[in-house]
Amino acid sequence: MSPKMYNFAKLYVRLFCMEKLIETIVSAIQDKKGKDIVSLDLSGFDGAICSNFVVCNADSTTQVAAIADGIEEKVLETLGENAWRVEGKQSGLWVAIDYIDVVVHIFQTELRGHRQISPELESVTDLMYALIRLVAERSGVATSVIASRDDLADYIEHPEQSRLREGWRFELVGSRLDDLLSGNMGLTVKDGKIELL
Repeated sequence: MSPKMYNFAKLYVRLFCMEKLIETIVSAIQDKKGKDIVSLDLSGFDGAICSNFVVCNADSTTQVAAIADGIEEKVLETLGENAWRVEGKQSGLWVAIDYIDVVVHIFQTELRGHRQISPELESVTDLMYALIRLVAERSGVATSVIASRDDLADYIEHPEQSRLREGWRFELVGSRLDDLLSGNMGLTVKDGKIELL
């Protein structure tokens, strides 16, 4: 087999395996009645921490844990693959399951917004909100004072008009949100706490 053909075959197997992994994860989420399931392909973004995000939400911390356990069990049973890292099971508000190329985020419903926006934007605002919570913890300012979910949606949809682009809010979180959205910054969950990558 020529080197070109070998590389093509290797790429095909990797993409096929990733697609099967995503299908298995989504199926496990559906089995446990997870809601608002979104799969985001990040492969086109330079500096992205993984190739795909799968994001969903659940109505309780018990359901968050059940979905996480269901994903781990089904992926192991179906594909023989263990998660590289799982974070957040202690709190049950947000669990991240890392399969290297695919990272799964399971949020408790109350952590996701109430504004009617597209599922893709809702998933992005989930990550932005996690960053806001981290900044709020570190600065001693209440999360609700810094930004609401509507503020985050406005930041994406109408950035030039967002109050997060002005004054102390921009100094506190604006440039970090820009870095997160451009792929220059990532988030992880370690020992039940959100941390910057």
